[in-house]
Amino acid sequence: MSKMGRPKSDDPMNYRFTIRFSNAEQKQLEAYAEKYDLTKGQVLKKGLELLFRQDKHS
Repeated sequence: MSKMGRPKSDDPMNYRFTIRFSNAEQKQLEAYAEKYDLTKGQVLKKGLELLFRQDKHS
């Protein structure tokens, strides 16, 4: 009998972070995510990718 359920990921997301935002920052994040049809998490990850890429070129 084959295994049931979701297949294991090659790169599982094991880490969770809590971030505190001001009201203005929260509104900006939500507006950006809605405008580009992304989740808030996707927006934050894309921001990190940009910072990491920028740092490599410095």
